[in-house]
Amino acid sequence: MGNTLKKEKGITLIALVITIIILLILAGISIASLTGSGLFEKAKDAKTETLKADSKERIQLEVFASYGNDGKLDLEKLKDNINKSIPEANIIGDEFPITVTINKDTFEVDEKGNVTLVGPQAQITEAKVVENSNGTGEAIIANSQKDNKELYISFKANIEGGTIKSVTCDKGNVNLIDERYVTPINSNGTYKFTIIVTVDGEDYKTIYTYTVTVYEVYAGYVKYDAGDWTQEEIEELENNYLYDINKNRNINATYKLKDSSGLNFTFGGFTYKEDNANKESIEDRTIVTNRNQSVLSASGVDASSYDGWKIAECESKDGKIYISKLVHAGSPETFVFSLGAQFDGARATTLLSGKWAEVENGKYEKLADGTKINRRNWDMYKDEELDKKQYIKNIRVIEDRSEINETLYFTGFNYWISGNGNMDNMYYGGTSPSNDYGMNNCMGIRPIVELNEGVYISGGDGTKANPYVLGKD
Repeated sequence: MGNTLKKEKGITLIALVITIIILLILAGISIASLTGSGLFEKAKDAKTETLKADSKERIQLEVFASYGNDGKLDLEKLKDNINKSIPEANIIGDEFPITVTINKDTFEVDEKGNVTLVGPQAQITEAKVVENSNGTGEAIIANSQKDNKELYISFKANIEGGTIKSVTCDKGNVNLIDERYVTPINSNGTYKFTIIVTVDGEDYKTIYTYTVTVYEVYAGYVKYDAGDWTQEEIEELENNYLYDINKNRNINATYKLKDSSGLNFTFGGFTYKEDNANKESIEDRTIVTNRNQSVLSASGVDASSYDGWKIAECESKDGKIYISKLVHAGSPETFVFSLGAQFDGARATTLLSGKWAEVENGKYEKLADGTKINRRNWDMYKDEELDKKQYIKNIRVIEDRSEINETLYFTGFNYWISGNGNMDNMYYGGTSPSNDYGMNNCMGIRPIVELNEGVYISGGDGTKANPYVLGKD
């Protein structure tokens, strides 16, 4: 019985070995067949495409969450959302379209929110602004250089598995010096570089933008929206006897408070968009409908060139440029002052700025006969979105020429500067090196926006086309 058992066990082991050998042969044949059919490569490609689709979907989700109240895609909000939700992403661009690279896949996002996969992209490193024409040296800090001083953008570019074919810039020549691409500059702005790379015999384009902020940002344009005039706001001013459209910039010494034909102590040059009775004057810019616009206080001046808002006070700290004051680039409305009685200069100044309001129990808040003058409220010049974010501290008008330097001072038309010490005149400026003063004038008004602490420049280049964008600590 023992011998029989041994024989049966031996047959079983031989059969098992043979079976294993046969299976190995079959497995080898199967693997060779699979490899030859490209199945593994297809599986690998499928995984790659899945990763690309996943990256695109992640970007698209942030696009959906980045629209402003105006229905437009907010670039700064989009970049902030991507940085928070996709920390491994690399974003390039300060204006649409931007590129977003995730896991070596690069996508382009345009202003309409379209997300498109693009080809191989050049990798940019060591980008900086320097003083040396060969592109070497320490990076220059922001807001530290005078305009028109020649400096240089310098960076390196490479492409994995390929070569750099050419590099051009929309604002100047680009020279290749010791592996660095160098282009001369003399002002802040966004510089766009077009880089052509060659990979596997095919050419691909990379768009790289570099925003220069090393020149002093004082007087640069800022993204700020004071909004349109509404009919209700006009009616409120009318009810306070402070408004007359005054298309012809007329002057008289009669107070609107006392007579409907009066122009003294009135604001004008603006109306609401739906004011069909003044449609022609709106179209030719005799009057404006938006508080960001500038209106003529005198003939012969192109007021539209003074639309918008500019930096009036700033400082560099901890690698950021902090902004404390903005000023209207021009004059969004006019003001009529005429000496109808002694101390009217003081009364007009108090109406505009609140100065001298406490003198002698409010003496200058009343006309000579004791009629109460309604003081002007400037809160309507707030940017609603920035105000919600607690960026804005106060709105007022310029109270002294020292608040702005000559870059902002000259406008080609007169605007109110401050009250005069003799209480009868008012200082105005904008056209001559020294302040003028007088008793009869239809002059412009320039609002000042005081900002809370911690407001800094987070984007843009200070030009009218790409104004500085504000952020807050």
